[in-house]
Formats: sequence, C-alpha cells, structure tokens
Amino acid sequence: MLIRSVSALMTLGSIAAANPFPASYSLTTRQDNEGCNDNSTRYTSTSAGSVCLYRPSDCTATTLVESGDTCNSIADRFNNFTLSVFRYWNPDIGQTCFGLRAYTPVCIGTPWYTFTPPVQSPDGTIVGTTDLNPTQLPVPVMPSIVEECNRYFLAGSGQRVDAIAPAAGVSVEDILSWNPTLDKENPVTWAGYWLCVGVSA
Repeated sequence: MLIRSVSALMTLGSIAAANPFPASYSLTTRQDNEGCNDNSTRYTSTSAGSVCLYRPSDCTATTLVESGDTCNSIADRFNNFTLSVFRYWNPDIGQTCFGLRAYTPVCIGTPWYTFTPPVQSPDGTIVGTTDLNPTQLPVPVMPSIVEECNRYFLAGSGQRVDAIAPAAGVSVEDILSWNPTLDKENPVTWAGYWLCVGVSA
C-alpha cells in the first residue's frame, strides 16, 4: 500500500466536484464563519446544522453519512477502504468514531490509496502501535482508554475481559484500569471495538 501524508485540506471546489450536494445543502468557507480553524472548512446543511470538517485536499469521493451509520457500516457498505484509513481521511471522527455526524459528507477515496482487504481485522487480533503509521491505527477504539495505550485487542461479540486477559498476557485488573468504560461488575467488551491491552512504560 502506497502511503502519502495529507499536506493540505479539502477545498470547497474539490468537495463539490467529488460529490455534488442536493440544493438543501451548502458549503461555506471558514472565513465567512467564525469557529473553524485554518485547517478546516465549515459545512452547513438544513439537517446537520453548521460544523467544521477536516478532509484531505486530494479526496476524490465523498458520501453523506446517514442516520444510524457507524464507521463500520460505512466501511462495510463500500468495501474498498479500511477503517483505519477512513479515520485518517476524516480525522474529526476520532479514533472512537464518536465524531461521526449524520448528514455530513465524509471522504471515502483518494488517488494514492489501494485497498488491501479486509475492512477490519479478525476478532481477537492483537496489534502494537509502536511501528504503525497513521493510516494503520486501530479504529474504532473503546472510549476513554488511557492515552499511553500502545497495544490493542479487537473484541468479538459477547467476549468477557476474563477470557481476553490470558490471551493478551495481562491481568483482568490491568484491562479494567486501561479501559475505564468497561463495567467491573459485568465486564463484557464492545463487539467490534479495540480495547487497550498494553501501555508504554
């Protein structure tokens, strides 16, 4: 896979060229709207309101997020990019994907990217992030994980922490401390989310 860093952000013209919007949608520049920084563009629609978006300048395809969409559902729908790259193209959604907003456009393609399946790693995959580049970071991750996390485990449906801990070579107490969102009384992980199973020293 060819990797190239994003050096500039999407212009209004390139967004419109990639995917024209219905008449009820409009794009306005940052200069006309306070609150967006120099690396973002303000997007306004009757459904989404007014939000600041970060998109690559060489984005060649976009899609409007539908109500109920998740990062996983969008990636599965198109099946031509990984979740990690999707987040890289759309940094404002965050590594948890909680920043995904309904009725706003997201980038789903750039000319430098070649898709290598799968969209997401198999359940139970463990990755260390020390040597990963930004297009390979685990997505989505459990919310509120510790900042120093550098090792992740992809949880499957109904998996309990007490089953994951030995597979990851750590204690249940460690996992619960590194992933405070998990319920200590009923420590079942979120299916399809990466949880922290290691931290930097």
